[in-house]
Amino acid sequence: MAYYITNDSTMIKKLNFIAFLSLIFIGFVACSDSGTSPEVVEEQEYPALESINFETEIGTERTNVIDAELASNGVVILGAYKDLDSSCLGMKLFLLKVSFDGEELWKRKYSDINVSKCDDLDLVTTDADEVVIFAAARDAENISKFDYHVYKFTTAGDLMWEQTIDYSDNDRFILGTHKANGEIVAYPYEFSSGTFRKVTLDTNGNILEDIENPSFTYNNFNIINTPSRKKIYTSPNDGGTDLKVYDRNLQLLSELNIPLAVSYLNEAQGSENGYFAYSGDLLKLDSNFETEWSYTPEYSHSHISPASIAEHKYAIMEERSFSPGSYTAYVISVIGTGGQILSRNIIEHNGNYPTVRKVLSRGNNDAIVVYHLGLNAGINIYQQQ
Repeated sequence: MAYYITNDSTMIKKLNFIAFLSLIFIGFVACSDSGTSPEVVEEQEYPALESINFETEIGTERTNVIDAELASNGVVILGAYKDLDSSCLGMKLFLLKVSFDGEELWKRKYSDINVSKCDDLDLVTTDADEVVIFAAARDAENISKFDYHVYKFTTAGDLMWEQTIDYSDNDRFILGTHKANGEIVAYPYEFSSGTFRKVTLDTNGNILEDIENPSFTYNNFNIINTPSRKKIYTSPNDGGTDLKVYDRNLQLLSELNIPLAVSYLNEAQGSENGYFAYSGDLLKLDSNFETEWSYTPEYSHSHISPASIAEHKYAIMEERSFSPGSYTAYVISVIGTGGQILSRNIIEHNGNYPTVRKVLSRGNNDAIVVYHLGLNAGINIYQQQ
């Protein structure tokens, strides 16, 4: 499928060389002066998705969306913002909650919580819709020092408590999670010693257990919350992936190795539908983790994990570069059985192309795209029929 940059309909006519160069120059200047990206026109080989859009300004100098998760009544968005009275390293934390109808439920900016888009941050929503943030953030007084923090917020975004888990001057983290009884599990990584720990906190932030816990041979793993409330831990090995599957209370159900190097793996919607994974390609796996089919993106691979939006339907992000200005447009495609493209959209808002951070789904044919654009954070809620 091809894209064309158009600023004047006469470009499609035959032009002599001088007129062609003049038109390109005029179009480029017009785009530069207006501050609006060139229009990307897509040949409609595939049906487009209808969407609801929501966008709101966060910072006055910089806004960066970092993570997002579903709650029972909307989407919680985590990010960092910068106002004019803060330094470049003095970015602050914000949380935003948007309903599935595209309405703002609440927005909170925390002027006393220092974070940066370069810090390690992870967002989790609990079964009770409370919000938990795991953060390995730079010390405000010493930017070479990282401290490990756990923050818990109410369903309205009010801070309940903060716990600092400090082992060294350079504490990092691997993702965190929570149990069905409300306990919170964090995995601080001691950079100096090259080991990580498993720290369990109660609902009030008190430390219940702190143990050295090498879950895998490699000090690197992802935690995926599945539609059935299981948790899949994945860790890369030489050419494959080690898996551990836990129940809601982190009791081990099974562990195995699959000969696929995947960066993301989750259950497909519908218990009989097995799994889907991302390895640069979208992989559809059966219940034994054998590959049924794969889809190779037509454009650049995106770092954003795909989402299972319904039985046999998957939303995947791709990145499309174009000129002038080396712009990047994110493209969302809905993929059906066998890797068939069912629909496709360029992610844009008012002629501009946002930076997409995450794709989520409730499993009802919706694809929720979370992004930032300039000083704003926003979502597009697409519906596949």
